[in-house]
Amino acid sequence: MRAISLCLAVVALALGANAQCPLINEFKVNNNPFSIQIELFNALAGPTVDACVLDVFNTDGDNLDCIPIAPMAAGEIRVYTPDLPLRRTDDFLVTVSQNQSPIVDLGIPLADLNAATIFDSFYYPLRDPVVFPPNFFAKVPEWQGQGKWNEADSVYRCGLLPRDPTQWFTVNTPNTLGAVNDCDDGGSTQGDPHFIQTVVDKKTGKRRNICYDVSGKSGQSIFILKDNVHDIKVEGVLLDDYYMHEIRLTIEGRPMSVSKHGIIYMGKRYEWEGYNILYLEGATVTVSRNMVTVQITKSDSTVFTIKIKRSINKFEVEHLDVNFVDMERDLTRYSGIIGDVQQKEFEVFETVQSRNFVDVSVDGKVMRGRLERRDQMECILLSFDSLADSRVEQYVY
Repeated sequence: MRAISLCLAVVALALGANAQCPLINEFKVNNNPFSIQIELFNALAGPTVDACVLDVFNTDGDNLDCIPIAPMAAGEIRVYTPDLPLRRTDDFLVTVSQNQSPIVDLGIPLADLNAATIFDSFYYPLRDPVVFPPNFFAKVPEWQGQGKWNEADSVYRCGLLPRDPTQWFTVNTPNTLGAVNDCDDGGSTQGDPHFIQTVVDKKTGKRRNICYDVSGKSGQSIFILKDNVHDIKVEGVLLDDYYMHEIRLTIEGRPMSVSKHGIIYMGKRYEWEGYNILYLEGATVTVSRNMVTVQITKSDSTVFTIKIKRSINKFEVEHLDVNFVDMERDLTRYSGIIGDVQQKEFEVFETVQSRNFVDVSVDGKVMRGRLERRDQMECILLSFDSLADSRVEQYVY
């Protein structure tokens, strides 16, 4: 019989859904002997509160371990190795929550856990095929159909949004327990399309690079950009590996598709191979080994240029990258993700910075960003959900 874990926390203040607790940052299963390790990370500018609890539940909803989390300094990383009975037939649900009792928590069962107190969560489906225990998803519905599993190594987070499965991915390199996660690769390390664009700090007038990750499902389209003056729309189509494998342009109603296999314009197919220049109706397409440049012309002048690059990430997955050249200064003409984000007002608070984190005001709403390096340039990583004002469905469909 296991020893009862004692989670003791004295609560000085009544904490709400914004409890200042650490994030679950990495999860690793060790096979010999069978055990698990959980990494927590404090992404806050200051210390976490003394009322946060780490709970580990099994498939039956039993509380296997309940660990009071002592306050963590800003940017601190901490690894826990729970001493608990494990079964290879169990799934695991890990939660970080504010303590539900003002005095003591003896490791309550999952059924008694108040979902409103859960700050962060992680679901590891050990069984194959995945069963998705309904008792888990009654508490953390965001993980339904979203479990992350890796028999060979870790699963870890790349992002700052709590309770967001899209911020997690499987590690194919050695785990980073106790160290910074390897998230700043220039490719799509999260498995999601990476966006980088330059905005202007309204207070200083400085140009700043921001970046954000857009998540979707296989077959979904991402509304990247539209030039409303010239009626040109650009969309990216996701493959089952969640990378963009096709770029679709609509040019005054005329469809063009660029995939890693070739180009289709108004029903006619052109190969993506060697070097070639295609003079098409209203467009000039320059084809090279790994790049397709589409220049859309009107009255013998180029009004829109898009570069589509065929790339391979570190997982040997081929996908397409997109870059826009010489966008007009009148940003109100653009919509889509890039156009709408570009029209927002940004202000970076340089003095409110802790290690790699910085606060950014976007249209008057302050959000936390992380300084990263992508595509050989520094940028501030922001939450796309926050940038989209939680209306992601108008951009991903």
